[in-house]
This record gives sequence, structure tokens and C-alpha cells, in this order.
Amino acid sequence: MALYNQFSNMPYIPYRILEYLAENNEVIWKLLKYQTVDALSNPNLTLSEKMALIWNGDSNQEDYSVFFQRLIENAILDAKTILKIYKVFSVPVDHIRANVSYEFDIMYGSKLAVVRYNGVLCNRGDVFETEMLKTINGCYVGGIGMLQFNKKKSSYDMSSYNLGDSKSFDGISFIMTTQIGDVKNE
Repeated sequence: MALYNQFSNMPYIPYRILEYLAENNEVIWKLLKYQTVDALSNPNLTLSEKMALIWNGDSNQEDYSVFFQRLIENAILDAKTILKIYKVFSVPVDHIRANVSYEFDIMYGSKLAVVRYNGVLCNRGDVFETEMLKTINGCYVGGIGMLQFNKKKSSYDMSSYNLGDSKSFDGISFIMTTQIGDVKNE
């Protein structure tokens, strides 16, 4: 009997990334919750406050800041920060393993473009990307091996300042990859 990749962990990876961020990085959640230049001087969020920022699929998107899909139809971007995590590529290595890439979009209203970070006025997107990469680069999210920002793992892994509408919101995106390989006899 041959063994083939079942991809059974793939649907859970974006949520596992958020769980890891909830346990290991307070800055990201403050950037999502507090929409001011001094966002990082606010109190840390509780776990329930962090999870309440994730869109549950049952209500209006305007009340949430974290999404598991590329398209969000009715979130207001000029007054908030939004994080989107979704799969963009599944590239087979062989019949058992595949490199699966996830895109992270960080969008923020043009009125929220800067934040104080370690006492210095910085671009909100740069701070968000820095904090994300230092927290999840090299973490285990359910694949085989670690989630990586690594051109050797996938040629798609990169960061780009590519989101925005030139009037009301701006943003960055970056792609990270993990390898998936769980097998079943067929």
C-alpha cells in the first residue's frame, strides 16, 4: 500500500498561529486593539479580549480585527488595524510532503500610520511585521518542522509594502512557509 499526504493539519494552522501569538506577544494585540500613536502604552489584553478580536463568521466584520481570509467586505479600515492570515500556496515536495505558505496582511488606516515603539515614532506596519516575525519565525504550528520566513523553504517567502488604496488605508504583507506531511495507507 502506498502512503500519501493527507493535509489533515492544514485547516488548523492559521488558528494555531494566533494561539501562539496570544501566548507569546502582547505588542501585536495592542496594535490590533488600541488605535492610537501610544497604543503600546496601554494595558495588555486578557486572553478572552484577544480571542474576541477574531471574526467568528456569524456577525458583522466591522467589530473584529483578525480574519482567516483575504476578502473582508465590511470592515472599516480608516479607523482600525486589521490582520488577515490565509493560505496562499501549497507546493508538493513529493507524495508525502508539501510546502504550505501563509500570507499575513497587516492593514491600517492612514490616520494610524505611526506608533511609538521603544520611545521612537515608527511605521505601524513595520512594527507589526517585526513583532510577528520575531515571534512566529521558527515556531511549531502543526506541520512538520517549523513555520519559517526562509527563501530556501519557499521562493514565495518575502515581505512587501503592497496594500492600500492611497487615500484611507495602508499596509504590508508577508509570506511564511511550513511543511506538511501526514500520511495514511491507501
